[in-house]
Amino acid sequence: MPWFDGDPIKACSAPQRPASVERSAMTALGQFGLEAHLKSVQSGIATIADDIAQGFFEITHNSFALLGLAVVFAVITLTARPDLRQAGEFKLMTWLQQRQEAAIGFTEPAAIERATASNPKDLPAQQAAVAYWLSKKYGVAPEPLSVLVAEAFEIGQKAKLDPTLILAIMAIESGFNPFAQSPVGAQGLMQVMTKVHHDKYDNFGGKLAAFDPVTNLRVGVKVLQECIARAGSVEGGLKYYVGAANMEDDGGYASKVMGEHARLLAVVASASKRGKPSPFFAEPGTSRPVPASLPGKSETPASEGKTPEKPVLIPPARPEGPLFAPQSPAAASARLFAFRAYGYGTDGSGFQAPSVTLAGCATGDRLKVFATIEADPSGLSVQPFAWAALVSFRAAAHMNSRDHVFKDCHMYHRNILVEQTDPEIFAAIQAENARQEQHIELIASENYASPAVMAAQGSQLTNKYAEGYPGRRYYGGCEHVDVAEQLAIDRVKTIFGAEAANVQAHCGASANEAVFLAFLKPGDTIMGMSLAEGGHLTHGMALNMSGKWFNVVSYGLNDKEEIDYDAMERKAHETRPKLIIAGASAYSLRIDFERFAKVAKAVGAIFMVDIAHYAGLVAAGVYPNPVPHADIVTSTTHKSLRGPRGGIILMKAEHEKAINSAIFPGLQGGPLMHVIAAKAVAFKEAMSPEFKTYQQQVVKNAQIVADTLTQRGLRIVSGRTESHVMLVDLRAKGITGKEAEAVLGSAHMTINKNAIPNDPEKPMVTSGVRIGTPAMTTRGFKDEEARATAHLIADVLDNPRDAATLEAVRAKVHALTSRFPVYR
Repeated sequence: MPWFDGDPIKACSAPQRPASVERSAMTALGQFGLEAHLKSVQSGIATIADDIAQGFFEITHNSFALLGLAVVFAVITLTARPDLRQAGEFKLMTWLQQRQEAAIGFTEPAAIERATASNPKDLPAQQAAVAYWLSKKYGVAPEPLSVLVAEAFEIGQKAKLDPTLILAIMAIESGFNPFAQSPVGAQGLMQVMTKVHHDKYDNFGGKLAAFDPVTNLRVGVKVLQECIARAGSVEGGLKYYVGAANMEDDGGYASKVMGEHARLLAVVASASKRGKPSPFFAEPGTSRPVPASLPGKSETPASEGKTPEKPVLIPPARPEGPLFAPQSPAAASARLFAFRAYGYGTDGSGFQAPSVTLAGCATGDRLKVFATIEADPSGLSVQPFAWAALVSFRAAAHMNSRDHVFKDCHMYHRNILVEQTDPEIFAAIQAENARQEQHIELIASENYASPAVMAAQGSQLTNKYAEGYPGRRYYGGCEHVDVAEQLAIDRVKTIFGAEAANVQAHCGASANEAVFLAFLKPGDTIMGMSLAEGGHLTHGMALNMSGKWFNVVSYGLNDKEEIDYDAMERKAHETRPKLIIAGASAYSLRIDFERFAKVAKAVGAIFMVDIAHYAGLVAAGVYPNPVPHADIVTSTTHKSLRGPRGGIILMKAEHEKAINSAIFPGLQGGPLMHVIAAKAVAFKEAMSPEFKTYQQQVVKNAQIVADTLTQRGLRIVSGRTESHVMLVDLRAKGITGKEAEAVLGSAHMTINKNAIPNDPEKPMVTSGVRIGTPAMTTRGFKDEEARATAHLIADVLDNPRDAATLEAVRAKVHALTSRFPVYR
């Protein structure tokens, strides 16, 4: 039975329990206490966690405040302890470098020494301008370009090559990519054929030096020098350089290079005008980013140790020869002051100044400004420039105030000329001026207009519209241009003894067209001299409108190569033309205008004479005057007459209305009043005794040239010349007119190929050349110089493919042209 039956009294008085029962009770009580303890621990942990969370919440709630305090504390500490700041920076940089080394494996702070780069601001102004310009155009950083530009200028001085030509070649060849390689193996900046010119790299450590920009530049310049020396000219040298020496065409390479060269010259010129005019090269003592020398040589710069010369003002010079003598300030239409400048030539033969015009010019109320320029230490020749290409500078002694020059400048200022507004055109003008100064001009239809003529043509009269004729205009405000045109009309009538004159024709061809319009209808018959035998294309050539609109009957030469007057008269009676034209473009003898007039009258034809070539000679009385015999006389004003490019028409009074109506409104609108004013100036010059003396020398020079060429084995068509022009048969020399024109041009004598009577060659090849003496006489050539020129022509034609001969002739030409500058 159970030991406890539920009665407590009984239980208390009950006898002792057994030990096993007591142990069981104690075990139960122990288990109960452990559970209570565990619950207490859990409760404490929960309390602690709760307190921690509450504290963390309080701390994070105020984190931004703590962060601000930390920053303030750090700033105060670093400000008070700069040593700690520097130490921290050092440790940070060290850590960053270690990280970089871990990433790329190495570092080399001295690597900058291998960089082909420098600061453009350290260069002279012109060189810096070139570097920035090339950088912008070719998308290359200006810093490496600065080194190349400085090197080009340095080595250009030593090699006597224009540095801008060197840079132009780099630009066209590689676009300034030093690692460029062509399909045929040309490498580097200058695209030198490394396989061909490997020996030139020996002094630079071997062929791989082709990819070092400066080395490639130096070797390229050496190759260029050799090419120019071999060809005898820059253009020819460029053909050799590009590997097209034996080809008809170089693919436009030379034109591209020379075009870029001209643009770079304009950049240099523009940079020069912004400060003191200076030469291409830095003044003595100026540091260069890279020392330069020719390949295989180590030279001290020529300027080292020299004392810079002080700027001087060079007054206008008056060298012997040219007829364009300075006029008095009161009487001159334009005053030209040409100063000495120096640069580097584009033909590789020496120094010249195509880069900057240091000059002033006064026209009307134009400011007279002078330039202080560097003294020329090399004794270089004066390089005068035509009026249209002038650059005006303020002289330090005369105009040191900017306000003085640009005062009241609203839109245009007279000192803002083409070199500021269009450097590319300016460069082209300068290059052409240099060509005209350096070459002997022998094209019969070309001449040099005087500075006064050019000044009038460049005047404000270009702004005026003046449709109509003096006193009868369709525009207002013509009272002053009326004066200019009437002066031109009156003067040209006086010169030629004409009853009436029109001076509005834009050129000789439009003057001839006006005659056709006034007197002819399409399909009418006209008679003119055959182009193949010396005539002009507007006298009935098949491709000209005169040959397309009219029925053309031509006359030519007899077996003596003189005009066949008998055949002309016979054809005139057979065909009865409505218009007979006398005149020629390649006929050296006098024309019998009186006989032409009799034939025209007999057949009822209008008689027109085109004296475009002979007008200057006629004006001076050294060639027959057709005006008394002809109904109409046309001419240009720019050939032997030495005026601006334009045309005139002289006529009997009875034809004045018809001709004027044909010009306006028949063919033209507004006349070119600035050109008409320039014509008036030229006509006044042609009325002077000096002009007659000049034309007499023109004819004499032509006869000397013809006689000398005959003595040297050349044949003159018609056997002689009685004017300013001659046609030379080249067949005895085994050379075509095309080749003769090219080789004489490379020797700096400019002529044009021309067909001879019954020429077996094609019109673009020809068997002859045409030579004229007006331009050479204008620059002052007389008997001795004319004879020397003829011998130089013959020297070239005797050895047209010999580089040494061409070089020798070119040097002699340069000596002649230097003695007789055109503009001064």
